[in-house]
Amino acid sequence: MPNVTIFAPKPTLAQPAESYEAFLETCNALCIDLIRAEPDKVHVIFVQTGQHAIGHPGYIEVKLRSGGHRTPQLMGEFMEKLEAAFEKAFSARVRIRCFAYEGEYIFARN
Repeated sequence: MPNVTIFAPKPTLAQPAESYEAFLETCNALCIDLIRAEPDKVHVIFVQTGQHAIGHPGYIEVKLRSGGHRTPQLMGEFMEKLEAAFEKAFSARVRIRCFAYEGEYIFARN
C-alpha cells in the first residue's frame, strides 16, 4: 500500500505519453519519499470514466496504511503535491481523497 486510483474521463486523460510518465514518476516519488511507502507496495491505476457531470474532471482516491509518521500535515503536503502533478500533466483540476486503514484490518494477496 498505498493504492492510488485516478478516475477521469477520456478527454482529460487524452495526453501524450510523456504526461503520464511525468505524473507517474512524481506520484511514485511522493509515495516513496514523502509518505515512506515501500517501493514494491505502491500501486497506481487509471480508470477511464464517463464524463463527470458535477465536480472536477479528475478524482484521485488514495488508500493506505495509517502510521504515526503520516500526520494530517504530511498528508496535506502529499495531496497538495499530487494535485499539482495532476494539473501539470493533464491540465485539469482534481479532487483527492485519502483513506488510512489500520494494518490489522487490511487483508491482501500479491
